[in-house]
Amino acid sequence: MKRTLLSTIFILFAFAAYTQVATRYLSDVSAMVPGYAEVTTINTRTINYTASVPDPEPTPVDEDTTTEGNGVFIYGDVIPASINMSDGNITPTSIGNVWTLRISIPNAKNIGFSFSQFSLSPNAEMYIFNENRTILKGGIKQETFTDASNVSISPITANAIIIYIIEPNNFNTIQSNVTLAEVTAGFQDIEEDLSTMARHAECMIDVQCFPDKQFSARAVARISVPVGRNRVGLCTGTLVNNEANDGRAFLLTAFHCVDENDNKVLEADEINAFLRANFQFHLWKTECGGNEINPFIEYTGATLRASYPFTDMALFELNNPPGVGDSVNYAGWSRNEDAPSNTESYVIHHPRGFDMRLTPTRRVRNFFWNGGYWQASYQYARGAVAPGSSGSALFNENGQVVGQLKGGWSGCFTQGFSDRYGKFDESWTGFGTNETRLSNWLSTTQNLNNSGTLVSSALHVQGPEQITCANDVSYSVSIRFLDASYEWSVSSNLQIISGLGTPSITVRATNGNNNNEFINVIVRTPTKGHRRFVTLNKTIIVGDQNLNFPIYGVNTASCDEIVTFRTEPGALEYYWSWPYDWTYISGEGTTLLKLRTPQHNTYNDEIVLGTFGQCMSGGTLEVHAVEVRCSYYYYSMSPNPTSSTVTVSAKETTTKGQKVDKAITELNVYDKFGNLKKRQKFNKMKKATLDVSNLSSDIYILEIADGNSRERQQLS
Repeated sequence: MKRTLLSTIFILFAFAAYTQVATRYLSDVSAMVPGYAEVTTINTRTINYTASVPDPEPTPVDEDTTTEGNGVFIYGDVIPASINMSDGNITPTSIGNVWTLRISIPNAKNIGFSFSQFSLSPNAEMYIFNENRTILKGGIKQETFTDASNVSISPITANAIIIYIIEPNNFNTIQSNVTLAEVTAGFQDIEEDLSTMARHAECMIDVQCFPDKQFSARAVARISVPVGRNRVGLCTGTLVNNEANDGRAFLLTAFHCVDENDNKVLEADEINAFLRANFQFHLWKTECGGNEINPFIEYTGATLRASYPFTDMALFELNNPPGVGDSVNYAGWSRNEDAPSNTESYVIHHPRGFDMRLTPTRRVRNFFWNGGYWQASYQYARGAVAPGSSGSALFNENGQVVGQLKGGWSGCFTQGFSDRYGKFDESWTGFGTNETRLSNWLSTTQNLNNSGTLVSSALHVQGPEQITCANDVSYSVSIRFLDASYEWSVSSNLQIISGLGTPSITVRATNGNNNNEFINVIVRTPTKGHRRFVTLNKTIIVGDQNLNFPIYGVNTASCDEIVTFRTEPGALEYYWSWPYDWTYISGEGTTLLKLRTPQHNTYNDEIVLGTFGQCMSGGTLEVHAVEVRCSYYYYSMSPNPTSSTVTVSAKETTTKGQKVDKAITELNVYDKFGNLKKRQKFNKMKKATLDVSNLSSDIYILEIADGNSRERQQLS
């Protein structure tokens, strides 16, 4: 029993990161539902339902706006219900009590529902899955809803679903209390029939076939919303960025997705319907042309912020917004009055509620009959849009929203027809009142002309990759989410000077020698989203950016010559060294060193520079070789070449007749690699003989010392 309990608790904790509603497609989800293996009986509530017949689609007449449908894809009926805890049953398990209920609607193609009461106990988690146990929504927790007064669940393709609530470590009375106010029963499919996918391959193109558009795709949602009193429909919406770049969840869609009776006025019941709306993000296939659906996330409820019927614009704010780790983006937008690029603009949408598709445009221009709209005309580059695509954004060549879909007559079988998109710029001021204008919500202070995409899917720590101990350096989170908290930590050789608890900190290095150090931050949005926190890491190098300072100077020099060597500024300290028989003139500790070469011939002498960085815990050496060549040798040697002995004699005068006072105190033989092969000392002799018969035939350097200076000559 102990092993089973620990295993189950591990699964439970594995779901703790998943909040609000996440949907997964698996071969068998039961192993991911804690305690399910111990549940043997589940009560059933059966709802009788006669499926509605879909309304006939109007006959296409291109550019005739009077014959269009409103573009909302009506897929199901809303059935009033009063289903509560008493309809289910409770099962004790080894990890706590479980409440379950099976809802069966035999004639439904899919089932969704909304709660009039949603109250889970602090530790409780809810799971919802189809009877075949292939689709799972979970684990849903109370604490992650900012507004739990209107929680709804998007449709699951099934005619029977199971609601499952587990309360870990509660073996007494169930503390949770939920009531279902209405159930939605689908009479149309909202998942593509894969057997007909080939027919739509060039029309409804998977968004995954456009990897360069993924930043835009992460801002797009399928909207499931009650339409009127007894229907439920689907539209498309897009999260848009604001001037604060703070992840405030404004969602742009079409006015007609709200205006059920199409009277150009939003009544209270139409606006309130969006309190029960559901918004699904990341709803796409796992690969281009594939047949598996990516795990997607959803949020419930939204409040109307702005609307403008003359451009068919509605702006909502999600009541339960995404969390910091949900990897949703917020699209940029543009108020440019010029038409976007004909061949590089595109539309991302959910036609008929299918998984996300992308339609590239062929020609975009002003709509001749109404200057408040763009017209995507004369066939898209590939594909089309369809009912359910309403409200989807028209993106320009820079990935910025320039309008949202009103309607039109394009389709898989009418691809030569055109569609209209309400202009973003025309919606900016609306009627000129705060209630209608986009500007009042997206750029109240700066009145921007455009905004870039807020990419939270690539959240990271901003700051330099390498620092020294000399300066304080700032690091910050790339996006400053509204109402987020920040928990910073650093490795041992770093110190946080200021900024704890804020999006930006100041860091000082206390030690380092080009070592890797770490900066970590946990960003939390405690009451938001699917994943409420994310841990970000950044590796930096502590030490000088370049300790390998080169030496510039001569490679060859004459005897008794003043030479200069220099290096680049930037190191904290410089340590020069040179052969003992060179004469120092100036520059020790600086970037410019002056020396005098010896008065005798040498062989590949070395000038060495040691540089030390700001952190002072290490340095790098640079070596510069110099060959000193004298025009006069003070010693002669013979025979050369030799295979036995060589005799070295000190000269008495120079070629100019000047007297020379030299002696021989030491003879050293080096091979061409600088290795000492033979050494013999003498007592200040004018002539000395050295036996080299044991050396192999090669080129050597004979070094002659007199106690004060050294001369080197080649010996063969």
